[in-house]
Amino acid sequence: MVESVKKYISEAFFILLERKEISKITINELIKKAGVCKASFYRNFTSYEEIINDYLSSFFSNFPLLFSQDSFTMRENVKEMLLYLFSQRKKINILNKRNLLYYVEPYLFEKVNYYINTYKEFFNVGNIIFFSGGITALVFNWIKESFKGSSDELTSALIISVKKNLDR
Repeated sequence: MVESVKKYISEAFFILLERKEISKITINELIKKAGVCKASFYRNFTSYEEIINDYLSSFFSNFPLLFSQDSFTMRENVKEMLLYLFSQRKKINILNKRNLLYYVEPYLFEKVNYYINTYKEFFNVGNIIFFSGGITALVFNWIKESFKGSSDELTSALIISVKKNLDR
């Protein structure tokens, strides 16, 4: 029940955020759109920022369990990661439109860093942070540009970049 209330509130929030700035959204408008009472809002969230973080936490915790070296190549893993991000482009683009993408970056870095660490035999410790930051920056820029370019193009660019730097 709690999760469905949170979902209703989150969905309503993103619908309203698509139409107006975060500072223009009222609690009364949000709960009306969500079909919940004010107490339900305050039982689940303390702020709009908490709604965003709850959505991102859920989204990134459901990130595909990729980078299983046994079943996929690095290229396939990167592509799956990008396709998963692309599947959520509507909400991510809403955050972008409202200059709220800064909420996304730490979650993205954490996942990229986790996945890079699964290939740690290819990287020394310094390279892991370097590649995690670089890949996060490239993917974040792709998101900021409203996912312009295909996931195949970005996958190729990322793989080429990693391989070039590993060969040094």
